[in-house]
Amino acid sequence: ARRKPARWRRVRANRRQGWGEPAEEEKRILVDAARQMRETHKAVKIRAFLESCITTNEVVRPAFGEACFFHYKLRNPYSEDKVMLITYADPELHVVTDAAEWRALNAAWGLGGRVEDDMLGREPGGGSACG
Repeated sequence: ARRKPARWRRVRANRRQGWGEPAEEEKRILVDAARQMRETHKAVKIRAFLESCITTNEVVRPAFGEACFFHYKLRNPYSEDKVMLITYADPELHVVTDAAEWRALNAAWGLGGRVEDDMLGREPGGGSACG
């Protein structure tokens, strides 16, 4: 990272002296700098893109003191079974991890849908896993 400004100073100095096009060595330096920049940023950009594709943020705004139940349909885009992890930062929020509780709440709120007994679970780290 420290060598890059020095390279650019040399290239600018050569151009100011009227040398016109950069020499082969300078072209190689510029190409190497561009390649290094791409490689260092490629992984970060790919990770950010993939996270934006697989991450969903939902905002729930119940009235003060109001209990709220909603369900969010998760779709598995893979051909084999996958475990999906639900994380949340609000300590007041509760993710239903018991199929019987889910059925009771679903019936009480008049929502449709079905759940299998082994579909819901709890991760040791505090997140909720849906299989």
